[in-house]
Amino acid sequence: MRVTLYLKHFPACGGPLHDGTSIAVDGLASGLTANGARVAVLCEGAARSSVKTARGYAVECFANDRPYRTFALAPGLKRYVADYLAHRPGLCLKIGRAHV
Repeated sequence: MRVTLYLKHFPACGGPLHDGTSIAVDGLASGLTANGARVAVLCEGAARSSVKTARGYAVECFANDRPYRTFALAPGLKRYVADYLAHRPGLCLKIGRAHV
């Protein structure tokens, strides 16, 4: 099973984790990965990056220069999610209060 989680402020490199929401997403992603799921955590930051964490899940960061408190999805993230949902069966979860 493929599972994708989205948390705008998740650390692009997968850590260090400084807030409760990031810690919770890390725990969920790690647990799902340990049970056989292919997990990606999507986030936004200064530049596009892609890393695999020591816990086995991927972190895909998309460039977005908008401040954290305003919600506007990065264009690259919009394309990634549209492609993901169109071509790969799985589950995509949005964490937080953001509106799409």
